[in-house]
Amino acid sequence: MAAAETGAKSTLYISGDDGTTWKKVGGIVKIGFNFDVSMIETTDNDSEQAKEIIPGNSEAAISCDGNYEEGDDGQDLVFTKAFVREKVKIIYRPKGNGATLRQLKFDAYFDKLPVESPQNSKIDFNWSAMVTGKVLVEAQTSPPVPN
Repeated sequence: MAAAETGAKSTLYISGDDGTTWKKVGGIVKIGFNFDVSMIETTDNDSEQAKEIIPGNSEAAISCDGNYEEGDDGQDLVFTKAFVREKVKIIYRPKGNGATLRQLKFDAYFDKLPVESPQNSKIDFNWSAMVTGKVLVEAQTSPPVPN
């Protein structure tokens, strides 16, 4: 059994423009990505009593848990774009236990941004964003993105 790779972390980048300028989002503890495709039944009399389906529309969302880090440009961009309800571009790079998946690149709108700020502890955030349009699956490049 292979040991977990030390320091192998998924990364997240955000762009508030056309994708020219990217900021890495720091302080991340956990990233989740959910992709669903609705199925449309196409069963007819020629289906030999078996259900037939075709894929319909897809829906995707990303969620992120973390700790606020003052001066983190990526986190500042998340908060700014969430509160003005503007579309962002996101690159998500899953990685862990020695495995690196292809990156996911998409446009999204933030739909949730709760912030916990206990008086004697760090500030936690947990945001989510809904994908609008297609999710592009690409090879990860090095260096990942500018900035």
